[in-house]
Amino acid sequence: AGDEFGWSALLDGHGTLFQSRALEPSTAITFDTPGLKAACVSQPAFGFALMQRILGVVSERLQATRLQLLDMVSPAAHRGGM
Repeated sequence: AGDEFGWSALLDGHGTLFQSRALEPSTAITFDTPGLKAACVSQPAFGFALMQRILGVVSERLQATRLQLLDMVSPAAHRGGM
């Protein structure tokens, strides 16, 4: 609950990079990509806040991926605080 997905649609020319699947009944809020981009341009404070939020999500997911890779390559190194 509360997770973000679909943010890759905001990247120009990249389309969507990932898929998600609900494992239980869910409700999702969707945004029209061109309209959302236009709102970011016309309301810079909104656009900045949205991009900060999205960068936070991307950063957290990159860190989680990094830790998963570290566990696969060197479980002992991860336990040692690397």
